[in-house]
Amino acid sequence: MKITESTKPNLDFHTLLRPENDLEYTLLEDPGFLAGLDWGLPRYGHPEGKIYLHMLEVLQNIDRLGLDGDERFYLRGIAFLHDTFKYREKKGAGIGRKAHHGYLARSFAEVKAPELESVYDLIEWHDEAYFAWRKIYLQGKKEEGQQRLQHLQELMGERMDLFYYFFWCDTRTGDKNPAPLVWFEKKMESSVSLIPHREPLISWPVTGQYKSSMG
Repeated sequence: MKITESTKPNLDFHTLLRPENDLEYTLLEDPGFLAGLDWGLPRYGHPEGKIYLHMLEVLQNIDRLGLDGDERFYLRGIAFLHDTFKYREKKGAGIGRKAHHGYLARSFAEVKAPELESVYDLIEWHDEAYFAWRKIYLQGKKEEGQQRLQHLQELMGERMDLFYYFFWCDTRTGDKNPAPLVWFEKKMESSVSLIPHREPLISWPVTGQYKSSMG
């Protein structure tokens, strides 16, 4: 079934996602936002299929971090928005940045979520650490990958810890390859406050012919 803004999922997202603040309640009343929650089929990285099921995993990881205050507010806000506009995303060579679901989520947030203004860049570029890793290890373009990582560091600035926390929460879901997270932690160990891993990560190859459609 094609998902559109007029589609009304027969699900109680308030019970499932347990909103904690006015922003989250507001998002769960928006037709364009709701249309994205019930989108998705099982695929590599996302065996759960639906966006709201992935969101639940990310929110559970945020709980595991034990953060509160602004950090928890921002992380949950990013979790609510980061993949929800994949249903509007266009794929293919030459499509451009503005078709990426991160950009679409940011554009929505700029109108609907002014409370998240300080993390708009993080919402838009939430996949960038993965893309930097992919450039280096899957496409063999080390210089381009390093440039993407440097750009990300410059863009995030003081928000790099928050970016890392979200990347940790987002990567440790479904059956995603943990190699990008392991690589990022090694690259950033002197720049961010690392999260102790509470259980061993699955051992995936960092190099070779591994292909991923993570997102």
